[in-house]
Amino acid sequence: MKYKYASLFLFLLLSCKMFAQQPERRVFYDVLYLKSLYDKDGKIRISPQNKPLFAYYFNLKNTTNVDTVIKKNPFFSLNGIYEAGGASGGTIPSPSGLLQSIGSLDVTNLADGLAKFLVERTKQELSTAFFSRFKKELDSTRQLQLLFPVTYKSLTAIDVEIYNYAAYTDLLRESFQKDLALLLPNVSNLIDDPCMDQLFAAMPHVRIIFIDALYIANEFHEGSHPGDIFHTYLVNKAGNGTLKLVNENVYPALQAFDLFSQSLRSNQRDKYWVDADSAKMLFSNPVTFQIYLGLLYQQLEKKDINFKEGSMRQFLKDRSGDFLKFEEIYQSYNIEFIQKATIVNRYFINLKQLQQKGENTFNYQDYYALYNSSLNLFEQLLKSPVLLNINPTNITIPMIDRNDPKIDQYLSSARSLGNVYIDVYEKQYPSAIVELSDVYDNLFINKVVTNPIKQDLVTKLAEKKAEYNKLQDAVAKTAIKKEINELEAKIAAFTEWPAINKMFIKYANFAAEVSKAKNSDEVKNAIEAIALPVGSSTVKREAIFNVALNAYVGPYVGKEKVHGIDEKYKGTYGLSAPVGISFSWGHRLLFVPTGDKKWSTSVFVSLIDIGALASYRFTSGSTPVAKDTSATVAQVPKIELKNIISPGLFLSIGIPSTPISISGGFQVAPNLRSVSLTGANKDVITNTYGDNKLYTRWSVGVLVDIPILNLFTKGR
Repeated sequence: MKYKYASLFLFLLLSCKMFAQQPERRVFYDVLYLKSLYDKDGKIRISPQNKPLFAYYFNLKNTTNVDTVIKKNPFFSLNGIYEAGGASGGTIPSPSGLLQSIGSLDVTNLADGLAKFLVERTKQELSTAFFSRFKKELDSTRQLQLLFPVTYKSLTAIDVEIYNYAAYTDLLRESFQKDLALLLPNVSNLIDDPCMDQLFAAMPHVRIIFIDALYIANEFHEGSHPGDIFHTYLVNKAGNGTLKLVNENVYPALQAFDLFSQSLRSNQRDKYWVDADSAKMLFSNPVTFQIYLGLLYQQLEKKDINFKEGSMRQFLKDRSGDFLKFEEIYQSYNIEFIQKATIVNRYFINLKQLQQKGENTFNYQDYYALYNSSLNLFEQLLKSPVLLNINPTNITIPMIDRNDPKIDQYLSSARSLGNVYIDVYEKQYPSAIVELSDVYDNLFINKVVTNPIKQDLVTKLAEKKAEYNKLQDAVAKTAIKKEINELEAKIAAFTEWPAINKMFIKYANFAAEVSKAKNSDEVKNAIEAIALPVGSSTVKREAIFNVALNAYVGPYVGKEKVHGIDEKYKGTYGLSAPVGISFSWGHRLLFVPTGDKKWSTSVFVSLIDIGALASYRFTSGSTPVAKDTSATVAQVPKIELKNIISPGLFLSIGIPSTPISISGGFQVAPNLRSVSLTGANKDVITNTYGDNKLYTRWSVGVLVDIPILNLFTKGR
């Protein structure tokens, strides 16, 4: 019953008028009807049911001579396709009979092909949307441009062709690879760019930490010995005036660290420092210890080390008479230093030996072991202030607190950026991204550090605004207004970095997945894995009026009734994939103008619905079936046209800058209810039907809008 009504509805749409009592023949439908009679033997048997059709085309008054005259047609007689079935009178098929024949047409390949197309197009729409959003966020975020410069240049060159991103997969993969390989230089460019000025003006110590940490990481990249790296860092990069922003004793502690490091240098070519036993000799005899301190003191004559509490040279001079009492302090510091330094030296020599042999056998763990042990040694500087405790009864200088937030930022950033270098070298890009994101989070979003700074700025802003409101002089107000704007810009800089860091993680991880892809299929899989519905379906949104052959694909919820069984509508949900004609008005939200917001409102008339097939292709459709290992062509059982007919009427609202629409309406639900894998081994594809009952459904869905063919468009 249901499919007859549905078939009649479709026929009305296609033919536009009903047959009269002696219907006018339509060649298209007669071809389909005769094709449906084509049997497995390759014959169309002439029968009383089809003789009236031939009588019509041969202008015969009756069907008596059909068997004879049909042989005179060169096409009908070709290959003996027609076979006589007996002489009998008859009438031309009625419209209802013809409609029933059309409804019985085998449309399996057509429906399944359309389902595959809609599934693929849905993925393409979402992927295109993802790239459009990526380019848009790059355009509007200077920080991302600096972190992905090659990718940004490529996407800018692609420009409006972004919808055809699939043609540029190789270019995009190479762009991502270059950006990730130059991750640390890109970070360096970011630090030096004016877009960071407001944030660094609010937190000047962060710029120092970033620059110094990058310097140390880059020196490791050059292959220098860790001892030389720390020495050149002190001589060429670190500054007392700048490191005071981190902690007043960091720079002098670094000087003391380097003083003792250089004092323990070895003359042997394969050793940077003397071993632990040799270092102990300095303290085992009072004379050697006295000479050691004397030489250190003399070096301090050339360049003193000034802690917050006073001069190291002066401390040594004032307490020179008591030096033997504090041998233990110096011995403990130096022995711990040498123990850590010995580990560093061992890893460094091992790595150099592998390189000299020309073997590419060293790996991530070799580099990580060297860098990690080097940073453990570097943290020895935190204990340097205790070396001034020559007379604890008079003054005690505590070690630098490792848990101080700024000290933690200083040391953690150096460690993390070094790990980024190692990860990039090993092409462990996901790990590099996590490390760099942690650096951003620790430096820019660390609430322990940022909240007091931000609160201070908010307080100053309130004070300046109060001062501005009291002023009468225009010149003075202009000056205060400038200060207010600067404070507001600094405060705003705090709020933008969490969002930037989230974008960095998302797009950098995406870049990492694409960069390691070996072919275009793997690139496609990476895109599909991360693409989100955040892009554009623009024609409907921008045109004044548009008519299109259209499909929608997505989940729905609603109420459904099986007529003759259910007394009332019951809740239902599933995947819908209606295909029909859409009539759309751009820049309209429920027909109310929205200016440039690019909403759209569509009236959609559905003709068929292949949601069951689409659902199968989205889920089990890529699973090998029985002996068919080509999952994308796994065949489904026979489907007749009557089983997917689903006339309906919907109102759809297109969301700006996305391919997503919110759609609601009424339809006669299709008789094909599901397509699924069954059997003990899930190797049998089964269609489930609704027993030709009439199902009607009210539903609301969040659907991907897929125009198949634009029939008419009126531009703005």
